[in-house]
Amino acid sequence: MKITVMTQDTRGGVQPYAALARALVEAGHEVQAVAPADLAWLFERNGVTCLALDGMPTELAREVALDSQGDRHGGLRKAAKAIAAKAPGWAVTVLEFAEGTDILTGGVGGAVLGQPVADALGVPWVPAHLQPVGLRNRAYPGVLMTNLPRLGGLGNLLGQALTEAAIRLPFQGMQKAAHRALGARTRAPKFAGAVYGISPAVIQPPAGADSHLMAGYWFDTSYADVLAPEVLDFLAREPGRPVVSVGFGSMHIADPQALRATMLASARALGVRVVFIAGNGAVAQGSDDPDVLTVSSISHTALFPRMAVNVHHGGAGTSAGAFAAGVPSVIVPFGADQPFWALRASALGVAPDPIPVERVTQGRITEALRRALSDEGLRARSAEVGATIRAEDGSRNAAQWYGRIGL
Repeated sequence: MKITVMTQDTRGGVQPYAALARALVEAGHEVQAVAPADLAWLFERNGVTCLALDGMPTELAREVALDSQGDRHGGLRKAAKAIAAKAPGWAVTVLEFAEGTDILTGGVGGAVLGQPVADALGVPWVPAHLQPVGLRNRAYPGVLMTNLPRLGGLGNLLGQALTEAAIRLPFQGMQKAAHRALGARTRAPKFAGAVYGISPAVIQPPAGADSHLMAGYWFDTSYADVLAPEVLDFLAREPGRPVVSVGFGSMHIADPQALRATMLASARALGVRVVFIAGNGAVAQGSDDPDVLTVSSISHTALFPRMAVNVHHGGAGTSAGAFAAGVPSVIVPFGADQPFWALRASALGVAPDPIPVERVTQGRITEALRRALSDEGLRARSAEVGATIRAEDGSRNAAQWYGRIGL
């Protein structure tokens, strides 16, 4: 089967699809991908041909991220508006690239172009999600609606419906523009199922959803064990002293220096050492000393298991790596789906209660770190969940599912 994997997201939302693509190749499928230009290398290093699409400029991406804080849907609206003019040209380019494919597949970001192109080709669009969307389940709130009043199972169903509307509506104009540009020749056959790059130890599908598979997380392990010599040297010092990581991925904040200072003060109050992961700038670069190391980016798969605690924003990909590491997290959600994963981590017993970025203080971070470092029940539960996730092979499970769906 020829499969085109569609992605349009930041690195944490693209890298799992590179792992899925690699597993699909290993299962004998012909696979290609569409991804943002600056992340196409994630597929190419796994031997998958990738169409690179130019996305938002860095500064505009920063504005979108800042606008989304305190408004879990504002970032989606601004992102949609910022790239709307590109949709028709992108759609034509993707259609040419995807000619001859049997299915197109991807998540929320990939569907914006993927569904119109699938319609134009007359082939199915197969949902492949990193968040539990498209599943009506009384057990969990809507991914973007964790701030709704707690109304039990019915409230959760309402939140899920509102989440799907919040995801879909900002991009409807783009999809219509893409359809017009393609002159869609037919309507693609509807595919009723979906596959999820989520561990069933973290989220379970509702009973009776046989066509929906929680395959396990999709980890790109091709380069997972590589740490730079300076990181290894730092970790080797003072072997009896805990080290924590602090990083917020692609997030932005108005005063990254203040956030770094708060995190560092909390770590020093507890006598622990710190690896700062600067990412896109939520944590400022700064002068290091024997207790502190700052890196621009790093393999979570390689670093997180070596930490005593991982402090992060709760993005889907970062949370997956943190859960699998088997050590506690302290989660500081900024927006979007991050509050959902932060609450899920707390409910699983692998993290203290989340601290939204707007409520960060030295006292709150210090107390959360203290608990994550010393609560034996929390640490034991984190190790248990991590071992379960590491025993799964989510990418391979998903690849086998594609082979069974009979398209």
